[in-house]
Amino acid sequence: MAADMIESCVKRTLEAYEAWMQRSRTSTDFIIPSEICVMINVVLHFKSESLKLCAVAGVDRHQYHTKIDEFIERISSEMIRSFVEKFSSILVSCILSKLARYDEGSLLAPIFSFAQASTSGNVSGDLGRQYVNCLRSSMEQIRQRVIDELFILAMFEKLYTSQINLICTWLTERMDRTLHPYQVNCLSHLVKKTFAEFELQGIPEDVLNHKKFQTVQERMRLEEATAAVSDAGNKSSAGSRTMTSVFAKAKKLALS
Repeated sequence: MAADMIESCVKRTLEAYEAWMQRSRTSTDFIIPSEICVMINVVLHFKSESLKLCAVAGVDRHQYHTKIDEFIERISSEMIRSFVEKFSSILVSCILSKLARYDEGSLLAPIFSFAQASTSGNVSGDLGRQYVNCLRSSMEQIRQRVIDELFILAMFEKLYTSQINLICTWLTERMDRTLHPYQVNCLSHLVKKTFAEFELQGIPEDVLNHKKFQTVQERMRLEEATAAVSDAGNKSSAGSRTMTSVFAKAKKLALS
């Protein structure tokens, strides 16, 4: 009976958890609510107490504890999957899809480039910073309120891997294009800060530095170097035009 009651409660908790995730906004303003953390803790608490509730004198004669433990493990994995999917959807819809507007050859790229240049001093317009702040706030909420360290690490490992894989795929789709300077700035900030945030959360080095991350890192270094050379060339060209204009004016004054 205890096993059945635990299973029923855990199922309802998962349903409520997924309903919260679906109802919440898909934007960089999203922060994991405390209710989500409570639901995670409910499932984790049942996991830690299941042996006491489903065994007799500590002996699991009818394998109730084993079965319910496996069931709770699957539910925990579902919670992590739903959490990762939420942030993946935020990254794709709020960051990567917006950066795609600046793609080389896009009809709308000149318009967005002009609009971005006119607001370049506005830090709030930096998509990379917005997403990193969103990610940091939710990870801090999880860290402060969820009771199981192993669950937190498993969740953060899957989240980090998912984010890097999405960025790697986005860059791979643009392998034959040079990124716009705004794309380079946003992604460089996002990749560096994401690595630093997850490193602070205790994610192992082999997970942080996996092959996809190295691919992303190398591509961003190449794009940063290309952008720096292009920027230097533009400044040199602008300087030459300024000097030519000055000499032309001086010559005109001398002749008059």
